[in-house]
Amino acid sequence: MSDQDVFVHNSCGGKYPKDFQSNKTAQKGAKFNSQGEARSIARTKVGRDPVNIGDNKLRSQNGKWQYRSEPGELSGHGKGQPHIHLEKLDPITGEIIENWHLYW
Repeated sequence: MSDQDVFVHNSCGGKYPKDFQSNKTAQKGAKFNSQGEARSIARTKVGRDPVNIGDNKLRSQNGKWQYRSEPGELSGHGKGQPHIHLEKLDPITGEIIENWHLYW
């Protein structure tokens, strides 16, 4: 970081590339006892000070992990079993390397 770089808490400011899945994205799943337990695991990866990049997505400061949920997924309405996503990303390209579905 140079003297002229400025980081604004909870703002992506163009620092992070748009995420995308490819045919190489590994789809994985894990089952937890509660939504709180699943979120706790996700927070261990995104860290203490995640960046809100919009669209219900929080990304780690280093851009390697992302936690997200889409409408209806937390309750399971129309999206199967309730879950959140924890995604391992390529921080340079934004490609999703692993998409973990954390169910409860």
